[in-house]
Amino acid sequence: MSLPTNCVVDTNVPKVANLATLPDLKSDFPDTCVEACEYAIEHVVQTRGLILDAGDEFYNEYRRQLPMSG
Repeated sequence: MSLPTNCVVDTNVPKVANLATLPDLKSDFPDTCVEACEYAIEHVVQTRGLILDAGDEFYNEYRRQLPMSG
């Protein structure tokens, strides 16, 4: 899978990637989707390609949607 250096990551990507370590029995996401989301997050971390907004709109959305513990 080829991804660009700079990425905008919707909050659903890390939410689905979190299913790899925090399984949800109610989730119907296939393993391939979880793995693809994990790959995308790893790519962003390794390339340091994530850009956050100056007004914190995206950051605040991440905080509402994702646990800050990991």
